[in-house]
Amino acid sequence: MLSQSVGSKSAENRAPEGTPSQPAPVSEAPDGAPDLATAARLGHDFSRLPPPVPRRPAPDVLQLGRKRSRRSFNNEGSLTHLMVQKNLIPNDPKDLDYEPPKVEPEDGPLTQEQRRMNERGWGLDLRTPGFSAITSNVEKYGARTPAKVKKGKQRALGETLDKMHPTVGMFQEVTNPDLFLHGDKKVPGLEDFDVHEAPRKKVKRGEDLPEGLEEHRGLGEEYGMLKGPAYKSGNYRESYPLAYDRSRIHQVPELFQMDPETHETQDVDGEIPFGKKLGKPRPTTGWHLKVSKDPFNLRPPSKDDPSTGEPDPEYAEKHANLSHRKPEYQDLHLLNVHTSPSISTIKRQVEDIEQSGNALRDQGHTVAWGGDHYMQRSARSVWNRLQETEDQPEGWHIAAPPNQTNFPGKGVGQTADHFVTDPHRMNVSSVTALPPPSEKRRALEDHVGQEVEDSELEKWRDLDIDHAPVHMDATFNPFVPAPKPKAKRRGRGRKRKT
Repeated sequence: MLSQSVGSKSAENRAPEGTPSQPAPVSEAPDGAPDLATAARLGHDFSRLPPPVPRRPAPDVLQLGRKRSRRSFNNEGSLTHLMVQKNLIPNDPKDLDYEPPKVEPEDGPLTQEQRRMNERGWGLDLRTPGFSAITSNVEKYGARTPAKVKKGKQRALGETLDKMHPTVGMFQEVTNPDLFLHGDKKVPGLEDFDVHEAPRKKVKRGEDLPEGLEEHRGLGEEYGMLKGPAYKSGNYRESYPLAYDRSRIHQVPELFQMDPETHETQDVDGEIPFGKKLGKPRPTTGWHLKVSKDPFNLRPPSKDDPSTGEPDPEYAEKHANLSHRKPEYQDLHLLNVHTSPSISTIKRQVEDIEQSGNALRDQGHTVAWGGDHYMQRSARSVWNRLQETEDQPEGWHIAAPPNQTNFPGKGVGQTADHFVTDPHRMNVSSVTALPPPSEKRRALEDHVGQEVEDSELEKWRDLDIDHAPVHMDATFNPFVPAPKPKAKRRGRGRKRKT
């Protein structure tokens, strides 16, 4: 069965919040229809695209979720138009914002194309919430970066984040995270990127907008933006910022560092030294996320303020009528990856990351990691081993696109950017390398499930970015229980509760 998801890059294009999903009859799939989530683990078949979770069928009940353009929504031949499913949003009498659906089911048989899409989605549990992520190496972004280059990067990365709308966006090699996220007088930051195409204006609270203008809405209203860990090597600095969808992740993610010897988690305290002179590659860092399990993406009674890391009192007061809701969350430890061949071998670095992943998994956590690995060429034995062992109980799964993702000025590129997941806890449905924004690719469905040439990805070089972002769609295994909290351990260094 398939679901209909609405929304877009602009306010004009987003479906009204009072518009429910359009229901349609559902046909039964034939016996032996493939389990899409399982089949995706056996190889990257991009013709298979799972339906998303239903989003926003009633006013102010649901939060912003996966987006779709109006162009694709109205196009009867598009994938979005074909993904139809009965409205499954539960009636919550205690939610004062709830309005029941007003659209009656439509009569009539399914078309051949609708039936084909239903058969593709057969075997998927639509009540299992999805998870998506983007990893992107931005190739230096700091005070010395020319304003024209920064504007180009912000436009391209902001539009990519807006149209793909991942649960999390991971960024590497950001030399000034404050400029990257918050901007300055010359170039706005990522959190201020416009999600409207219509004329807009920033206004003070309570101020009326001039006729014909819309209130400015930036990505920072949909995403929490965190500067991430800061690394230093001599005078060089770089950080790994994180953007997380606040409609899916309600508590501010916790940053941690892995002890390189014991592979235990520690608090990050200040800048992390690394470099060739020290003989130290970048120590592994990561984020502890709690992703909402709610398949309908209902508003929670409480959310953290990203700027303080504490519950937002204004939000709690506004949604006091939702105090009866008890959201459940999926535990996820997401590790940052940025290897460097100038310090130690790539093989040693990715093996250290794998050991950290093993240690976290042994504690009962769901683990994944993403970034630029360079192991397809520089640690081929690890690359091959991870693919050969993914069906074993302790194996990992390389979630990589079939394309070259880095485009160096000299030498040959490779599939450097990708994710690694635990296939027994996460089912990966698609992994896609993303070219720069263009008229040809303006919506999510113009990317996921569509072929892309390396020559199209190489156009990131025109923006002074030598890596193509990579997008992953996955679902969590609902049968894996969350780990029980453990007591603090005594020992050297500051340890986190696991």
